[in-house]
Amino acid sequence: YSIAIVACCVELVEAITPDLVAMFQEAGIFGVVQVGMAADAAIVTHMDKAALKYAEDRAAELVTNITASTRDYMRTQVEHAVEQGSSPQELADNIEESFGFSDSRSETIARTELAMAHVEGNMEGWRESGEVEMKEVILGDNHDEEDECDDAVAMGAIPLEDSFGDLGDNPPFHPRCVCDILPVLKSANEE
Repeated sequence: YSIAIVACCVELVEAITPDLVAMFQEAGIFGVVQVGMAADAAIVTHMDKAALKYAEDRAAELVTNITASTRDYMRTQVEHAVEQGSSPQELADNIEESFGFSDSRSETIARTELAMAHVEGNMEGWRESGEVEMKEVILGDNHDEEDECDDAVAMGAIPLEDSFGDLGDNPPFHPRCVCDILPVLKSANEE
């Protein structure tokens, strides 16, 4: 199973990597323009390099995280099969039918990763601008249940490089998170 799991992880990561690069680049350039700077050739070149590095680093981390969670799931399934007295074939059939990289799981991973690339691209653009001092979380339009995102919003504006406590540095804070961050300019704090 572990070889098949790793192969699925690698396949998924390879499939979304070009989208991660594109999302990071687009969001980074938008972040610069958002604070009133021109996206000149130097900024575009910087964002291209930063996007490639981000995608490379994130792909390696993603494979590690997916395989770890999948390994935990497999361990639980084996324990359950032993408790139930299932045959090896019953265990194999159960795992095959109930898990893996279903369309739903693949979509969740892809959406979450693209959201992360978007936010990290914005952050890189804001860093590059030198104009952004703080950031704040905003709830997405489809945020319809109270969860950890509401806690991040309640924190208000925090320094750009700070984290939102145990939630992490930036949204997405959970799979399928629809929240985002906004920049708070240095000039806004001087008024």
